[in-house]
Parts: sequence; C-alpha cells; structure tokens
Amino acid sequence: MLTAANFGDISVADILVEAGISRGSFYFYFQSKHDVLAELVRGAIARGHEISSSWLGHQDDSDRRAAVRKSIADGAQLWPSRPACCAIVEHWREDPALGSSAGQMDSFAQTTAERIDAYRAAGAITHRAIDSRTLAAT
Repeated sequence: MLTAANFGDISVADILVEAGISRGSFYFYFQSKHDVLAELVRGAIARGHEISSSWLGHQDDSDRRAAVRKSIADGAQLWPSRPACCAIVEHWREDPALGSSAGQMDSFAQTTAERIDAYRAAGAITHRAIDSRTLAAT
C-alpha cells in the first residue's frame, strides 16, 4: 500500500509496484502520475452522478429528505482515500489533466444548484441565506 503522505512524494515506480504492472503498461495508458489521478477523478465524478440520481431525479416530495440523505451517504463512499482527495485539491489548478476534470465537477454542482432552485421555487426549501450555486458547490 502506498504510504506517502503527499502526492508529490509518490513516484511512478511506487504506482507500478502497488498496481503490479510494468512501466510499459503504465505509459501505454498514462503520461504521468497526474493522469492517473485525473482518471480517478473522472471515475469518481461519473459514479457521483449515478449515486446522486436518487436525489437529482427524485420527483416525490414525501421522501425528498430520505433521497438527499441516501445520495450524501453513498457519495461519501466515493472518497475513502484521504490522500487521494488531498492530492486532487492540491494539484487541480496546476495540472491540465486534473483541471479538465474540474469541468465535470462544475457540471455536477450546476445540476445540484438547479435542483435546489426548483425546491426553493416549490417552497420545499425556505432557507435562502446561501445562494444555490455556493450551496451546491459546498
């Protein structure tokens, strides 16, 4: 298991050992360790869209809270690795592969903000101190 506390301390050689693959196989699919991290982000975001469908696609107001709770609980399972989360946050602005993933995260936040606005318009959410876009991004 990778034990480095900082993504910068992890080498491609460390990844090769952990994954049990050859250097040639690694470089067939990825140009750098940042590309691996970007792929993890893309996969997690895609899975996040699937998981959140219990809330984002929810139509019955009677179980709205249960749908939100289920999406949050399921979503929390996406990021079991704190080091991976830290690496994403630390490097997404400087790395083009990670930066392109930010667009996927932004689309998720936009969809969530639209859902919050719809709930507010229907009177299901009365709290308005935080704008929906900020709340969704949070």
